[in-house]
Amino acid sequence: MSSVSKNNIRAIREANGLSLEQLASSVGISKGYLSVLENNMSKNPSYRIIFNLASRLGVSIYELLGEVFAKNDQIITIPLFLQQLAVERNARNKPIPQEHLKSLASFDLDGRRPRSKEDYELLYEVSLRLCKPAGGK
Repeated sequence: MSSVSKNNIRAIREANGLSLEQLASSVGISKGYLSVLENNMSKNPSYRIIFNLASRLGVSIYELLGEVFAKNDQIITIPLFLQQLAVERNARNKPIPQEHLKSLASFDLDGRRPRSKEDYELLYEVSLRLCKPAGGK
């Protein structure tokens, strides 16, 4: 099972107006374990827990895991290498904004896509450099 995106669980829970205790109780886990999941300290929650969380929060499992986005009514899967880059950048306090993730995930040049985390990192850095505002840093 994929690592759960801490931002997704917490953000979706809060958007639904649920406390940590309310959500934990409704899916049959402890408040402490839900906190562990929200803080991304557990990388392998069971499928049952992921399914119950997604069902209770009214989102798909993919949305909960942060592995897909909708862009122009089209579902875009976030490739594993891009997920790894996003996790590393978050750990360095340099998160990739969601809109940038969508663009990177949908990148295709004549049927070719980045093949590694390093490819995505290079693509992102070049994109940022080329698209920075005039006179910007």
